[in-house]
Amino acid sequence: MLTKKVWKHINLERLNRTIAWRREVHEEVKVDGVRARYSGARTVCPVCGGEDTEELAVIFSLPYRECRNCGHAFCGVAVDPDYIAEIYSGETNYLREYADMDMYLRRVEEIAEPKVAYVASLCGDRRGLWVDVGCGCGHTLYAAKQHGWSTLGIEPGFAAMETLNGLGIEIIDAFVDESNASALIRNPDVLSFFGVLEHLEDPGAILRAVSGAITPETKVVIQVPRHPSLSSFCCVCMPDITVRHMIPPQHLHIFSEESLGIILGDAGLEIEHVWAFGQDFYELLSCVSMPNDIETSRWPRSLMGCVNDVQRVLDEHGLSDNMIVTATKRRDG
Repeated sequence: MLTKKVWKHINLERLNRTIAWRREVHEEVKVDGVRARYSGARTVCPVCGGEDTEELAVIFSLPYRECRNCGHAFCGVAVDPDYIAEIYSGETNYLREYADMDMYLRRVEEIAEPKVAYVASLCGDRRGLWVDVGCGCGHTLYAAKQHGWSTLGIEPGFAAMETLNGLGIEIIDAFVDESNASALIRNPDVLSFFGVLEHLEDPGAILRAVSGAITPETKVVIQVPRHPSLSSFCCVCMPDITVRHMIPPQHLHIFSEESLGIILGDAGLEIEHVWAFGQDFYELLSCVSMPNDIETSRWPRSLMGCVNDVQRVLDEHGLSDNMIVTATKRRDG
């Protein structure tokens, strides 16, 4: 039986999500977008194959389109995969910031811990191996270890492995595909993809690859950016200042619940739980503040204090910019 949950509290002040931070990130993502190499327009939905799509926004000269059939939003050009690889091979603001241990632990507490606790609530007392594909800096795995799981991270070309191995977090330098999925996945109890599918030209390929390496008892956990949302609308209205959500060529896909369900179904997986949440109201305030150079410290304290309350209302009305789904392999799949 499919169950749904909305809202997640987050303190973005603790994560230094200031307007100054936003400007720095904006310059990095803008460079990636402006320099993007691509070939040919894409007008057919890459998920359902629907031809009834329309332009949603143009961000850093790259178009996003929306499928009127399944609601999927996608980058309207085919980006050179070698260029995408170049983006993720260099040092970024992301890696520099997360190398700071104080900030690392704040991110574990504010971001990773609530997600792992949610998965733990669905698993009961069962603990075993948690494999996180595209584990980034290992925040999820750090939290999973605190909940009793043994852990393994998989991340291609990650520069901070020694630091994380020192925290007891094992990370393998690899990209999962059909050729190595069975060897890498090791029949986990939990298999997670947090912020992975949106970066892939064919997000279904990695799910089809791992589907043959898991059992119906494995809990597959996926987080992706969600559409429609208030953050999507901010990107449409203010495309020149976006720093998250719709940021081509990093985010090639923004998923509707229907489009994610199609991709999972094609891989023999069935959704059991959906948790929708976001940072939409904070995003709106930041978008309004950035052109006027109004730092978050100048926001009225009562405005900052109601961010999570307003976000709860947005989530309840289906305007969350993120979702986590848990799925299992169909026994007949």
